[in-house]
Amino acid sequence: MVDTQTKYGLTSRNAILLFVQMILIVVGLVIQTMLTVFMLVHQLEPLMIVTSIMTMLALVAIIIYAVHGFRKSRIYLIVAIALFLLAILFNFLLPKNGAQLVLLLVIFACMFAFIFEHKNVKVSNYLVLVAAVASLGYSIYTSIIANVNAYGNVGDLSFASFLMYASIFTPVIMICTFGISHLVRSTRRGE
Repeated sequence: MVDTQTKYGLTSRNAILLFVQMILIVVGLVIQTMLTVFMLVHQLEPLMIVTSIMTMLALVAIIIYAVHGFRKSRIYLIVAIALFLLAILFNFLLPKNGAQLVLLLVIFACMFAFIFEHKNVKVSNYLVLVAAVASLGYSIYTSIIANVNAYGNVGDLSFASFLMYASIFTPVIMICTFGISHLVRSTRRGE
């Protein structure tokens, strides 16, 4: 068994959290990449494609943070969050109902405030928790009202349905990833 404390400066709990985080990120990136390619092949709404690309970039940025950036500074994490916020902004422009818009606004507000409050561990933890609950609510609600026919004539509806429903939960993965990164970095530095 590897002594993570000696080798990486991480407790076993934090090492496990980071391992789970990497699995979530890789799964999210694979799904988001497949969705983006699917949208490009079927020439779907350009705004949907841009949103998907921004989400992919945020996932790549969090991978860079997890592999390299956590040793340097929180700037890598802030960049990943900023890319995620851009994806949310583009998502605001897509057709949404009132409940979805309110939940997106809560997610955006919490993560935007997190950027400025990330050094205040207590406040930033609450912000991430509220954003995580809002994103879970958004994803569950959106999956209930989702309609794969909104993609138009895409051929294989089962594959399109899988991609649509899997990608709906990407915000939950992203926010949990940001929360895990913040928690591990904060506990590692004794904040």
